[in-house]
Amino acid sequence: MAEILSESTADRALSLKHRLHEQNGVPECWIVDPATRTLTAFKMTPEGTCRSSDPVSRRIEFRTDRFHAVVDLTAVW
Repeated sequence: MAEILSESTADRALSLKHRLHEQNGVPECWIVDPATRTLTAFKMTPEGTCRSSDPVSRRIEFRTDRFHAVVDLTAVW
């Protein structure tokens, strides 16, 4: 799952939705912040809690058993 923040949704996406994703077992969520030109990945741990990465502004790679993606953020902005 990926979400692009806007000024009007940023607080909600980073608090309420984050908790809802964790409660419902969403395995990974990417939050894209155009204001800071960053992407933060939230991943579910085996213990069932959600952990965030440091914000990335260059390149992010995502791998699962069935999927592999690389996003070059410098090409996006």
